[in-house]
Amino acid sequence: MGSRSAPSRKKQIEMALNSITKQGTSKHQAKQEYRAEARAKGEKVLTAKTKYVHSAKWYKNTLNAAERYIKFADENGFGHKYINSYNHQEAGKVFFKDLLNRGVKDIQGVASALRKFSDAVENRFGGEIRIVPDDLRGMINRARAAGQKIPVGKQERLDSREGYRVYSEEEMTKIMQHVWQQKNGDKYGVAIRGMSELGLREKECAKLQVRDIDFENGLIHVKYGAKGKRDRWVPVTKPYLLELKNICSNKGDKDLVFEVPGRKWENRCKNIWSSFEKACTVNGLGQHRVHNLRATWASKKYYEFREKGMDRDKARVKVSKILGHNRGEVLDWYIDYSKDK
Repeated sequence: MGSRSAPSRKKQIEMALNSITKQGTSKHQAKQEYRAEARAKGEKVLTAKTKYVHSAKWYKNTLNAAERYIKFADENGFGHKYINSYNHQEAGKVFFKDLLNRGVKDIQGVASALRKFSDAVENRFGGEIRIVPDDLRGMINRARAAGQKIPVGKQERLDSREGYRVYSEEEMTKIMQHVWQQKNGDKYGVAIRGMSELGLREKECAKLQVRDIDFENGLIHVKYGAKGKRDRWVPVTKPYLLELKNICSNKGDKDLVFEVPGRKWENRCKNIWSSFEKACTVNGLGQHRVHNLRATWASKKYYEFREKGMDRDKARVKVSKILGHNRGEVLDWYIDYSKDK
């Protein structure tokens, strides 16, 4: 950087993050803006460049985590006028030890943000930066063993298969039998069956309209309530398509497919979840997230593609895109690969 006076710490952090990210109100919007700009300039759209396309929320969270870390490093004698010249390896150990001692909840979230920040500093200023300790998992386990209550992070749940669970046909039968017996069980049952047959999120289920169903081609256009405003087409099996025809036989195009009690979609989602949770509890099924229905659909569809001769990576990507994700590895969160050959 030469002999000139160094920019403020915050300015250096912003310079680093801006070197690897393009922002948007959502990640999807940011990617669309990048592609549009590239095409307008006559440049080739590079998928690799979208690796660091993030939402405004991501940028804010990462900026806040980086500022907290740099301030801590300065106050504890690890600082320097340039952020790439800090003793990051030692500062990181002390920083995360302090977080654990103070009982900060989202340790893994902070770690994820600081890993991206490390990439940003390396990209903008050079040098090898390693803030997050290699033994962070061990530090967390030792803190838990000492009696500290530290929530289980997303990656830990994934590694231990404590994320989502896939229900067997027998378990789904038990769940549905109890749902049908509840008050308004006919309405909840239709919605819950729809989620398990289509891999829909609660919000997508609560907002699905009759006009979104292409009965001729056996497809459903998911556009209302889709995460990141990414609409998609979901294939429907012939048996379930017949059920949908019966459900929608006396409805108009703009009517809701699943008429769950509740004035607003948030209330309808809550009621669906409550009904599902009761059914799981009665049947002794733990981890009763209604999102497990989506995981069950994903697992079933994945193995269907595998049985048709599709290799693992292509099957993952195909199912992931039907679910509304862009990356095949997202599917690892849903599927138990123990049945895979």
